[in-house]
Amino acid sequence: MNDKFSFKKGHRGRAFFRIFNSLFQLVTVIVILVPILKVVSDSLDATGSYGLRLIPIHPTLAAYKAVITQTTLYTPFLVSIYITVVGTLIGLFLTTLGAYVLIQDDMPGRKLFASILFFTMLFNGGLVPTYLNMKNLGLMNSLWSIVLPLSLQVYNLILMKSFFEGIPKALMESAEIDGCTPMGIFVKIVLPLSKPALAAIGLFFARCNPWSS
Repeated sequence: MNDKFSFKKGHRGRAFFRIFNSLFQLVTVIVILVPILKVVSDSLDATGSYGLRLIPIHPTLAAYKAVITQTTLYTPFLVSIYITVVGTLIGLFLTTLGAYVLIQDDMPGRKLFASILFFTMLFNGGLVPTYLNMKNLGLMNSLWSIVLPLSLQVYNLILMKSFFEGIPKALMESAEIDGCTPMGIFVKIVLPLSKPALAAIGLFFARCNPWSS
């Protein structure tokens, strides 16, 4: 009798959870879709009205036509793509190399360098020192003044370092015994096993930085 009562109670609990989960997901979808529909509606509405209106009063494609026909808008768009792509590639290159160096147990001062990098993540020099560095390097009025300061972020470096440390040391030692150089181990062993981390860090560089704005 007690088992039957427990079964009914557990069945009601699962049913309640499914209902709550479905309602929660429905509310989440609505919350996400409403702003998107609002933006689409405003872009198609010729009246330019305010308020929460999801259906345009006077639908028109004039705004899209203006964006497509104005060639002056192509230059900043292409510059944004160029900065995002180049910055992401350089960021991945520097981050993976830096993380690979920091996992080398026989590197002198490895812990010291890691501590210095971690310190810079907690305490940033600020805008004025960054401006002075770009000025002294001769990068003023150049796209490199946007790309280079953001190419190496300590947070991404620590994430990549932690992922590299999860790769079995036996694989690297076996490759070294077979005559593979440290750079060969990095290219042939470490990078192919780090595709998930590369994808995640690449998205961080491409999306979570001012390059994409």
